[in-house]
Amino acid sequence: MKLNDFEKWYFDLKGYFVIKKAVPKKDIINMRRIAKSWFDSSNNLPKPIHRNFNSPAAKFLYNFHYVEKYFENLVLNKKILRFINGIQKKNTRVYDVALAKSTKEDSETKLHSGFEGGFQDPNQQFIVANNDIFASFVNVGVSLVDIPDNLGFTCVPGSHKGNFKIPKNITLYDDSPTVANVPIESGDAIVFTPLLRHGARKWTENFPRYTVFMRFIYAKQFHSNDSDRWLPHEKYKKNISQELYELESRDQGQRAKLETFLKNNGIF
Repeated sequence: MKLNDFEKWYFDLKGYFVIKKAVPKKDIINMRRIAKSWFDSSNNLPKPIHRNFNSPAAKFLYNFHYVEKYFENLVLNKKILRFINGIQKKNTRVYDVALAKSTKEDSETKLHSGFEGGFQDPNQQFIVANNDIFASFVNVGVSLVDIPDNLGFTCVPGSHKGNFKIPKNITLYDDSPTVANVPIESGDAIVFTPLLRHGARKWTENFPRYTVFMRFIYAKQFHSNDSDRWLPHEKYKKNISQELYELESRDQGQRAKLETFLKNNGIF
């Protein structure tokens, strides 16, 4: 299913798009409860969940969607997949899924990325042609908590297709219109190209921020950087559905189950 004219126009103009209420509140409540229990007992996590608490901005868990069905269903969310599939020509692949927790003790994530002219990396390219858009790599963030207006998704709108050096004095805390702070409610999904200059302000609330991040690439391309964290995990493939396993795999003409799932949900 293709993006509609407004979605194409907005994503091209801004470099991001918010899918409001992409995930039902009852699912969000359950995922938040499960996330809290995992972080509270991070020394005794079920396999194959992997943790990385080295970042100064957040603590991360990986592979958790191999353990809890709520998170598998999130990766297969039809509202999100419809949008991603529209950007990636009905041929998307999820290769990384992370659960992040931020508290007042954590630092900000400084503004990073942003296109400044020249040739684009094919693994992260953004193209507009023939009244359509294509991005070989897109990020998705789904918040499990309501985000205060001043702490939303922070970015420099349109910076995914700039042609000049981004001024060094632009910071996370600059005001609109140069820097946008996009309000996000629990269950909303924000889709953005990693070419967009973006970051996250320091979390200041008394409750933790939980976010599920998913990274999607065009399924027929190789990933440019190798990592033992990239999906799928063959050893645990029986933990997930065949549809999800195929969504995590490169497209080598063997994605029949996934294509049936997408067609049945009006996505393909």
